[in-house]
Amino acid sequence: MAAPDMAAPDLAAVDKAVPDVGPPDLPSVDQAPDSAPAPDLPPPAPDLSPDLLVVDAATPDLVPAPDKGVPACAKGKVCGGDNWCEVGPKGSYLQEVHGSSSKHVVAVTGTGTIWSFDGKTWSKSKAPVSHFATSIWTSGPKDTYVVSSKVGGMYSPEPMTELLRFDGASWKTVLSTKWTYLLRIHGTGPGKIHAAGGWCLSNTYPTYNLCWAHVASYDGKVKYLYSGYGMRSGGGDHFVLSDVWSAGPKAVFAVGEEQKMGSYGTSIIQRYDGTYWSTHKPTGVVTRAVWGSGPADVHVVGGTNGARYNGKTWKTFSTASSAVLLDIWGSGPSDIYAVGDKGTIVHSDGTSWKKMASGTPKKITSVWGSSKTDVYVVAGGNLLHKCQ
Repeated sequence: MAAPDMAAPDLAAVDKAVPDVGPPDLPSVDQAPDSAPAPDLPPPAPDLSPDLLVVDAATPDLVPAPDKGVPACAKGKVCGGDNWCEVGPKGSYLQEVHGSSSKHVVAVTGTGTIWSFDGKTWSKSKAPVSHFATSIWTSGPKDTYVVSSKVGGMYSPEPMTELLRFDGASWKTVLSTKWTYLLRIHGTGPGKIHAAGGWCLSNTYPTYNLCWAHVASYDGKVKYLYSGYGMRSGGGDHFVLSDVWSAGPKAVFAVGEEQKMGSYGTSIIQRYDGTYWSTHKPTGVVTRAVWGSGPADVHVVGGTNGARYNGKTWKTFSTASSAVLLDIWGSGPSDIYAVGDKGTIVHSDGTSWKKMASGTPKKITSVWGSSKTDVYVVAGGNLLHKCQ
């Protein structure tokens, strides 16, 4: 089948129509007036395309650190490093872990299998996903969300995405659409969800690709808060937005890569104040994952370092990591974890970052906890729990 003819879009135009099926119909919010130009970012760290879809082994292969005492909570378990212990299912290729308390923890596989922990035992259920599940978020046993998406190609250009909600009894599809690729979801309470993603149509033109970015919200109804498109040089596919975090409808942060003609992999942060989107470009940092304790305490990571937003400005910080970081979570400003390649776990006490021994060489793609003493990570597709 011949590739469809596509004319290059006018990048200066901003689409305003109500969405139906195609990208030009996705609504967007007016941009805030331009401010002084931010300095250019340095080239990003290597291996920045989101790899949540791929895990590199079924078993973390934990290696206990020498001369470590075994706490009571680790007895009878396989633990390694700084007492990170295997829990839950093994060999399930989990994508993300989340929860609402120590007695309600959920994790999702790419095929939509849900593993749930009630404080005593793990149970297995299934979300009826149509595509590949990449993210899960829950506010409680009666309010859980999963997003699944399918990337389009040259001869089947439209991507597909769906957002599903579990009400404690059954799953319901609350969003199912083409021309949108949502990768990550985050919520602030029951029925208060934000989702972000993006995609590039591979080999759209001989020397550049056409890319879209989206942020959607769900509060009983789906609304597109942000949609934009641009072009980037180079071949292959890249996600435009890779993560989202919100403190409410007037404080939404989406991070990823800016796609413009002649610009490849430029890190960018989009912030929504309830009316306008503004673009932030902190220097010297790659933006791939975002978490905050509040609208004036937001952290981003993605390369080997990070940046913190205090409500007015961004400041870069060192994370003590030598590997690319993929996710970040904290119980508060003085207890923050970032995880990434090569079994990397780094922790901040609010003053400085220190590297922890995870006990596994596998890629760690997700981190979440209910408190300082109850933290989970997804390593090599399996769950590890910090025993304290």
